[in-house]
Amino acid sequence: MATIISGMKGTGDLSTYRLKVDIGDGIALLDPNENPFTLMTRKVGKRIAKQPKVSWLEDVLQPEVDQVSVGTTSVQTSIEVKNTTYFAVGDLVQVFDSYEIMYVNSITDSAIVVSRNYPGVSAGSTGISTALVADDYLIRLSNANEEGAAAPQAKMTVETQVDNYTQIIRTPFELTETELNSLMHGEQDLPYETRKKAIEHSRKLEYAAIWGIPSYSGVGTTGGKPMRTMGGLWWYLKENASSGNLANQAELTEDEFLAWIRNCFRYGSSKKVMFACPLILSAIEKWGLSKLQTVSSDNTYGINISKWTSPHGDIAIVNHKMLEGPAPGTAGGWAFLLDMAKIKYAHLQNRDTKLKTNIQEPSEDRYEAEYLTEASLEIKNPNCHGAIYNVTSFAA
Repeated sequence: MATIISGMKGTGDLSTYRLKVDIGDGIALLDPNENPFTLMTRKVGKRIAKQPKVSWLEDVLQPEVDQVSVGTTSVQTSIEVKNTTYFAVGDLVQVFDSYEIMYVNSITDSAIVVSRNYPGVSAGSTGISTALVADDYLIRLSNANEEGAAAPQAKMTVETQVDNYTQIIRTPFELTETELNSLMHGEQDLPYETRKKAIEHSRKLEYAAIWGIPSYSGVGTTGGKPMRTMGGLWWYLKENASSGNLANQAELTEDEFLAWIRNCFRYGSSKKVMFACPLILSAIEKWGLSKLQTVSSDNTYGINISKWTSPHGDIAIVNHKMLEGPAPGTAGGWAFLLDMAKIKYAHLQNRDTKLKTNIQEPSEDRYEAEYLTEASLEIKNPNCHGAIYNVTSFAA
């Protein structure tokens, strides 16, 4: 039935379907959660994995520090320690608190048998015999050998194999052929969905690289074939890094932050990268730490980087919004300080992120595509890295 109006006809009289919707030339897609960790790792450390199980070897120098396990008197010569395998006959061992030096004569299953106060000094000199208590630190200084003696007992560390697995991550999308070939306002749906799914796929990979747990199942849940998951940063750090490298701080202070930085720089490179949530970045700015050196912007890896020369080493700081937690401002925030020379992104041959198009069955009246990645990580020497977590506020 026709609608009759009197007088001038205006846009308010038109059906909404008559007016072309002004949505611009493209569809704006806001993505606050970028994937800087996997992006940078691919740029600075990338290799082809030869099989789905990714392995590497780690080793350390022979430990120089041990601790007393049971207290002793100032003259007792059998000293129970936590790790007798660290010591060899002929070692000179210093008690850190008293500076007393002891000479190792023999070793039992639980103790080192020593000459106390070696080579013998009087009270008031550098070191004197004192009672030892549990957890006192002992430092292996060196060894002393008599002229013409045979070689001392050899002590060597053995490499440890560490494993991870490649994980198959897939992000599919599909459109009907009718929808695909329909003229639309603004951007066509296929390039928009292709771009949007690329962002979603990169987020999945970033989540796996940070929070994943390594696993292998010989039989999958559907087709009976193997299924694997990659271990991420947090798994390898919490399992293997020293406690000083892992800081659980609800209210983060400047002193606590600097102590964490100091521990993380004890080993590895003097140049590291910190991926931090916005709250921790706000704390750094509030404390004025970034003003110790001129802050510069760097787009070497396609992301903005601020540089800070700390007292312990150079730090490239990256804003990582995905480390805010599920409820920014309420859930605890995170930061990872990483030695990127010790981290590699490993993908199977021809299985780095790719877009597979037209994967629908020939008889189907639709278009199907997917992003697919089969990759893993190498995270070597956990004590070269660190994490600070559960930060909800900061103070001076």
